[in-house]
Amino acid sequence: ERLQGVYLPYWTFDAKADARYTAMGGRHRTVTHRSSDGKTTHRVVTDWYPTSGSLRKAFDDVLVPASHKLDEELLRRTGVFGTQQMASYAPEYFSGYGAECYTVDLDDAHGEALQAMGQELESMARQDVLRRFDEVRDVRVRADYRDETYKHVMMPVYTTAYSYKGKQYHVLINGQSGR
Repeated sequence: ERLQGVYLPYWTFDAKADARYTAMGGRHRTVTHRSSDGKTTHRVVTDWYPTSGSLRKAFDDVLVPASHKLDEELLRRTGVFGTQQMASYAPEYFSGYGAECYTVDLDDAHGEALQAMGQELESMARQDVLRRFDEVRDVRVRADYRDETYKHVMMPVYTTAYSYKGKQYHVLINGQSGR
């Protein structure tokens, strides 16, 4: 069918995070055991130690979709939008394109952004522990956020749908990258 340009609403969040983490770091060691019949076996044992640390991260343009109209998996597969390429609003950008209104309110989007930031901080903590240990588990991060800001932005996509053998297929194309 026909390809249609649409602007999709997003919230974007910035914040500076100071975080402390605790975790258990594991070190592997090989234990050799000789049985009564003289056979030697080796097994790897992990010794666990408490560890902690601190992290700092400046988050810039954490994007949260502001609409539930499109399938989240399809939207995710279009890739990321480059927020550095965003232009300030001008009515001519919307000429000939559809634009969707946001249906995800600011508070809900803020919660999603904090969750995404928290996941990234947890990943950073895991990597920090793995610099000193062979394994990591039980990571707990406590973050304080400051200098938080947000913007409502519109991102371009192209969308179409078609039927094939009685089944409906939806196509979504990132308007910046073509993915």
